[in-house]
Amino acid sequence: MSDRNAKHSDACPGVEHGDSPRPLRITRDFNAPRERVWRAWTQPDAIIRWHGPKFYPAAEVCADVRVGGAWRACLKSDNVEDVVLWQSGRYLVVTPPEHLEFTFAWETPNHEDGPGVQTHVIVRLEELANGGTRMHFSQTGFLSIKSAISHSAGWNGTFDRLAEFLLDEIVSQPPDLSPAETPTQISSLSNGGPPWARCA
Repeated sequence: MSDRNAKHSDACPGVEHGDSPRPLRITRDFNAPRERVWRAWTQPDAIIRWHGPKFYPAAEVCADVRVGGAWRACLKSDNVEDVVLWQSGRYLVVTPPEHLEFTFAWETPNHEDGPGVQTHVIVRLEELANGGTRMHFSQTGFLSIKSAISHSAGWNGTFDRLAEFLLDEIVSQPPDLSPAETPTQISSLSNGGPPWARCA
């Protein structure tokens, strides 16, 4: 999850500096129960409301959250018309409500890593005594330190939006959708996206 405004010479939270790319690690505490944070990560109607930093919010999300299931998201620029970034992967571990692992790759060539570079994301959710949730996030497999720093900035901006989404959910208290009622694809693109914009 890259950040177009990241200064690659600056330290970014979660990035360990060295001669080669290190794992990106981010820890965040959220004022929301673990089940709500899990839902935010696993239900497309929730994912689309926080995925992507504020200047590249998700316009389409498809997620088949099961081991071997595919996910796909389209991030659309907020200030450049028709500029989009497609990302996708497959779920490797799905253990509700505490452990999620998936592959992550950019599909479009307008990203610094280019298409086909697969990274590995791990999300662990820890229940806190105060009723909140501590999220342990890691991503490995970057080609360069520059890429790791860029992803750090992008993910941290994304998790700021996740915190806002969870706060809004607590205030509005919407009913949770059962798995049978949960759509696997959500789109805010005016035409629903191109015909190949689906989990596969």
